[in-house]
Amino acid sequence: MKRNLIILLVIPILLISCGSDNYKDFMQNTLSENFKNTMCSFKAIVIIPNQGCAGCISESEGFLKMYYSELDSVKFILTKIVSKKILKQKIGDSIFYSPNVFIDSLNKFTPPFFYEKFIYPSIIHLNQGLITHIEFQAPDLVGRKHSANPVFPPLKVLLSFA
Repeated sequence: MKRNLIILLVIPILLISCGSDNYKDFMQNTLSENFKNTMCSFKAIVIIPNQGCAGCISESEGFLKMYYSELDSVKFILTKIVSKKILKQKIGDSIFYSPNVFIDSLNKFTPPFFYEKFIYPSIIHLNQGLITHIEFQAPDLVGRKHSANPVFPPLKVLLSFA
């Protein structure tokens, strides 16, 4: 009985402590599987979940609308999609069918394990097809609350790729 209790206490602690490494490994594998021939051409991948932190997602979608055509070395992945039809109306045909936008209708980029930060959009920085680091677009992580127009600081970094 004691052994079962210890196992029940230890496993969640291990899962939480390894969460970011698991997420990074999951994303590296999923990116490699889906973009194996083009991974080296990207400097960053922006993952925008369609469900989660509404303000964070709205700001990322606004950034996508403004800059998607200028950022050839950035791939935008829209995931956790409830309705492709609604998404298409929301972002427009030109973005929906853009070559640097990937519509993840099968949720391949949604981790099969719990990761508390996945409700936020993320920027995955790459160097020669390998993930160097991941930044999340969460208000508490970038030190400010949502505002009407300004772009989250991590997204501003992407403008240097234009």
